Amino acid sequence: MERKGKLLVVDDEEIVLKSVGKSLTREKHTVDTAISADVALQKVRAGKYDVVITDWKMPGIDGIELIARIKDIQPDAEIIMMTGYSSVESAVKAMSLGAFDYISKPFTPDDIAQAVDKALKEKKTIEAVIAKADIPSFVEKLIAEATVIGPKRKGNNFVFDIIEDPHKISLDYTSTILPPKKFLLPQYETLLEFNRKEQKASAPDVKPERKIFFGIHPCDMQAILKLDYAFTRVNPESNYMARRENSLFIGVSCRPDRNCFCEGVGSYIINEGFDLFFVDIGDKYYIEAITEAGKELLWKHANIPEPSGDERKSAFQTKERNRKFQMPLGCHRLALPELLEISSDDDLWVDIAKKCTSCGSCNIVCPTCYCFDVSDSLNLDLEKGTRVRRWDSCQLENFAAVGTGENFRKDRKQRLRHRLNRKYLYETDKYGKPSCVGCGRCIRACVAGIDIRETVNTLAERHAEQLQGYLEYAIAPGGAKR
Repeated sequence: MERKGKLLVVDDEEIVLKSVGKSLTREKHTVDTAISADVALQKVRAGKYDVVITDWKMPGIDGIELIARIKDIQPDAEIIMMTGYSSVESAVKAMSLGAFDYISKPFTPDDIAQAVDKALKEKKTIEAVIAKADIPSFVEKLIAEATVIGPKRKGNNFVFDIIEDPHKISLDYTSTILPPKKFLLPQYETLLEFNRKEQKASAPDVKPERKIFFGIHPCDMQAILKLDYAFTRVNPESNYMARRENSLFIGVSCRPDRNCFCEGVGSYIINEGFDLFFVDIGDKYYIEAITEAGKELLWKHANIPEPSGDERKSAFQTKERNRKFQMPLGCHRLALPELLEISSDDDLWVDIAKKCTSCGSCNIVCPTCYCFDVSDSLNLDLEKGTRVRRWDSCQLENFAAVGTGENFRKDRKQRLRHRLNRKYLYETDKYGKPSCVGCGRCIRACVAGIDIRETVNTLAERHAEQLQGYLEYAIAPGGAKR
């Protein structure tokens, strides 16, 4: 079912109000009316409207002035001007003040209905609320049209999995064992099958499939955007791109624990990458529709009301609280490359290397690591075989070994330093953002208790004087490089 809007019709002629209001009510919109601009402003201050349809010529405050005043109160409201005094000048004036469209009297019910539908589709942001008790029915509708991937409980932990039972989705989680990247970049993947005898090889056909990722946290969304960059630049990776195609993302506000530090690396971003974003406000979720695809998903949910002022305030408080609960880094993220450069010979690397078991868990659970190994496997007949790609880890002892016997990062100290350089130096220095998104998975997974934040903070403390000089001369106020 297509989402209908909350509309306000403003005209000083009661017959026009009744006629336009009746025709739009038949279209299943919620319609309020106002006999004057003053009454309209009272209603706009009291409640939120998707679209305002107003006459131009009215006693007192006319339609042109009304547009400006409504935009001051509700900047995201779309406004349609209707008038019997059609002219190019009035249309230009209305548009310059923020009117969405201009319709001349006389018009048919279809004319005004089409103008309203167009305005609703063009709204940049649509807000709504949904009761937590209604989430299963919402998910059930999503399952009917796509493969839904979301967080599920697994023992005392959570995992991303295909949701078949809508009651199994668990949005109130802190983190999953593995990130959602496993559905875009599988842990094991057959790249091709070959026949040596027939001298033939064929690659499996990875077809785009409509997927809806529901319950993604901001850190994991930022990680997917980093993977997009890695796999689509220079030589695009076709398998990844096929899986990424037709994927929609519904985000949800997180429940940060002591291991989370996304704000410290600049990845607490809720309006990038997502189509919809859900914010926990108690027994409900406040929803923001960010993209056209997100709006379409929302519009198919039949009875989603708009949020009240208190619900908007609660959503804002949740967002800010999540920022404050993050465990901080002792170094500005833009200064991380400099910190790692000046501390490359610090004894701390030796101390941490003594604790590290080189198990590779930190890389395997990381949402932005994408290193892989490729190997061929022959069947017993020595004729047929497969070429397989699998996740790999730069912390494993033989990761940097080559066929002639050399190992370019044989020491644990070198491997540990490389990992932090990869997260905080190379990417930040080149693109302005760390590769780490602060999800905390590597901290939770490390069997040796190594905390990436403690490493950064200890180095920052030891090299504070040099780092301060860099911050003063290289980083401008507001966090931008000079």
